[in-house]
Amino acid sequence: MVACAARQGYGWAFFGVLALTISRPIVLVLLCLLACSAACSPASEEGGGGFGGGGFGGSGGSGGVAISARLVVESATSVTLIPSDEVTIVVRYLDDSQAPIANAPISFTLVGRAQDSGLSQLTSTTDNQGRATTHLIAGAQNASFQVRVSAADALPVVIDAAVSDRGFGNLRAFAPYAGRRGVTQRRVALFAGRTCAEIESGAAPDRQSNLTSLSDDARFIGLPAATRYAVLAVGFGAPAVALAQGCEDEVEVKADQEVAVDVTMADLDLVPWGDYTVEVSVATGNFAMSVSDQVRTHAMADPPGVTTSPAQRLLTALDEALRADPTAVAQLAAADLLQQLRDPGGADTDLQAALDAAAVGPSRTLAWISDRMGGELQTINFVFDVQLALENEAQTASWTLRRATAMSNVVDSGAIEHVIAEPTASIVEPTFDWPQDRMETGVGAPAVFGALSVELIDAVMDDADGAGWSEARQWLGCSVLETWVQEHSAIADACDTACVSSACDRLLSTLVSSLQSSLVAMDTLRPVTTLDGIFNLVDENADGVVDVLDAPESVVSWPPDPADTASMGDSFHGTARGEVVVVTGAP
Repeated sequence: MVACAARQGYGWAFFGVLALTISRPIVLVLLCLLACSAACSPASEEGGGGFGGGGFGGSGGSGGVAISARLVVESATSVTLIPSDEVTIVVRYLDDSQAPIANAPISFTLVGRAQDSGLSQLTSTTDNQGRATTHLIAGAQNASFQVRVSAADALPVVIDAAVSDRGFGNLRAFAPYAGRRGVTQRRVALFAGRTCAEIESGAAPDRQSNLTSLSDDARFIGLPAATRYAVLAVGFGAPAVALAQGCEDEVEVKADQEVAVDVTMADLDLVPWGDYTVEVSVATGNFAMSVSDQVRTHAMADPPGVTTSPAQRLLTALDEALRADPTAVAQLAAADLLQQLRDPGGADTDLQAALDAAAVGPSRTLAWISDRMGGELQTINFVFDVQLALENEAQTASWTLRRATAMSNVVDSGAIEHVIAEPTASIVEPTFDWPQDRMETGVGAPAVFGALSVELIDAVMDDADGAGWSEARQWLGCSVLETWVQEHSAIADACDTACVSSACDRLLSTLVSSLQSSLVAMDTLRPVTTLDGIFNLVDENADGVVDVLDAPESVVSWPPDPADTASMGDSFHGTARGEVVVVTGAP
């Protein structure tokens, strides 16, 4: 994320974009060199500044080296020299049983800005006691740096060094952290002769120090006097990932004194980047009932100027059933007789009276279906694929609605699901509130309320034991119709129970089809569902990347049809939660 070797695919191109968009101006320019080139040294538990710990951003690990030995500095671990002075550096190389390792190569390297100071030799071979030496020769220019000593099977060690013709002083940096990130390690670095804004890309610090969990102080001993430093403090989470930083300018070291500075660390912006699955769960309240009532009205609607009674609908379906087979002479004759009986004041009136007495009919069937639909649609879950990315130096969020589900008791799985056949992405630019780690966004998605209701009606009518269709026929008035047919023997002779059932099924299929068509029409007239929410951004593993999007008060809205002033504009409140699916490559 913020160190060039720590996360897959993270390189300098990524750093450059982040510096422009997510404001990590200082850490981004120095971590790569330090984390990737300053091989690790054991952290100094003293305040004396010297530590490697994986460089500024490393983990203090071995970098893949098998640790079977250790290096011990036998000379001073912190040295101060005047120009042209010289000091001997002695280290001892021991195996894991503390026995000396002879005839082993030991490397000495200058880390930081040593100016014209140097080493007498960069490689030395250990003697029979495991000792290796080199000489540090001070140049003419004031400098503060480190000597890193390394061997094949041990962690590196460092010696702090300073050259000055004006004396030496100490610096104590107080760098507590009280932010929101999962900071587990803190480090302080000094940059001589530069301000915080001037710390250039790839710059190594003159000195750096770990802070222990028990202390907020980093103490640097033996710094060149009359030198001004930028003091940078960084908090890390996962290895080499910076999560917080602070920097103070123009801190001057004075001879024979200790200067103190407070460095306030502020949280760095998280990286909202990756693929997420976001599930939005909303309670629809009375909305489903309102929709079902509205749809039921449309499904029963007659053409303008025409009024059709429930009895007329049933007898028309009976007539169609009798005429279904053009070769069935008896049924055709019964159909003609039915037409004669349906003269005004005849069969239609008689059957309607019987339907009213039994409180059944087509409208009651639609009421039963819509009530079932309304009861099942009390909670709807929307599942989005969300991709957070950087596009042309702007943070974007791509939302793709994949499916919608409703909890239901009419299917074994417990849920009715509508899958979007041809999902399309909606790309927006969210607003970020980094001090609070929040993302505010609004996005449009295809309307699915009608389509989901259609899936639910299919499930209600086609349940495994056939109870749904059978109950719907009872509400339709099929038993009343059969009794009416039996009372008219001339029709009953040609239309048995199967004939009456066929008539009922015809009408029921027509009603269900009309109801579902009305539902689909609603999605066409009101084609957009909007999601608005303020998402909390959560970094669960302290790697600086957003792992979870959490919106406890998201709002799903179904804007009304602009051409229909009577259509409902509904909003549903619920929760949204999304977890990262994959974070790979670079944006």
